[in-house]
Amino acid sequence: MSARFALFSLFKPQIIRVVLNPVKLTWPDQDGGSRMLPNYLEDLQNPLWLVTRD
Repeated sequence: MSARFALFSLFKPQIIRVVLNPVKLTWPDQDGGSRMLPNYLEDLQNPLWLVTRD
């Protein structure tokens, strides 16, 4: 169970920026009916990690 909880750790140095609309979508290079893929520009510095690292 601890390995599963490590995936969702709130104290990682960086976390994925989770917002509703600003994700840019890109088409795959060879469009064979594939869906568009999310293009995340950068991760967000985790404020919980910044506070607890001192």
